[in-house]
Amino acid sequence: MSNIATDNPTNFLTEQEVAEIESEISHLPNRPSAAIDALKIVQSYRGWISDESLNAIAELTAAAAHIEPGFVPLHFRTCNRSH
Repeated sequence: MSNIATDNPTNFLTEQEVAEIESEISHLPNRPSAAIDALKIVQSYRGWISDESLNAIAELTAAAAHIEPGFVPLHFRTCNRSH
């Protein structure tokens, strides 16, 4: 059984990640404001941000027009990657 959230259209975030991101969104004035915090949440679980995760975060936070893979700091993309 996968721990990937089934209500996420892109299926690249876990239920735990989605719950934490939604909790963060609830404290902010709008969904796109949570984009950086969402990156931090996913990175804390995985150690890095894949392109698929980045797209899912953009969709979940309604920040798709504001987040592009080339503009995400390398720090979020590679830190603590354990492969």
